[in-house]
Amino acid sequence: GYSDGNDVSTQYDPMLAKLIVHAQTRDEAIAKMTHALNDFVFSGVITNRNYLGKVLAHKDFKSGNISTDFVKKNKNDLENKNLEPSVS
Repeated sequence: GYSDGNDVSTQYDPMLAKLIVHAQTRDEAIAKMTHALNDFVFSGVITNRNYLGKVLAHKDFKSGNISTDFVKKNKNDLENKNLEPSVS
């Protein structure tokens, strides 16, 4: 578990939560995931919510034109240097 004040170092899996959606189409699934990310409450931790939102909104991701080098190829589009703790 995680308690207030704990650190999750890079030596361990920093995934504290997993968000999964299901829909009939890719577009519907992306819309559901975007909605869920925006509504999900994160308290006291720094998240990559903005980064994930950029991935979901990217034209190549939306069209399914992706491969294992998607992040590397689209680094400039996806870069998010302003990660802040959520206030939700």
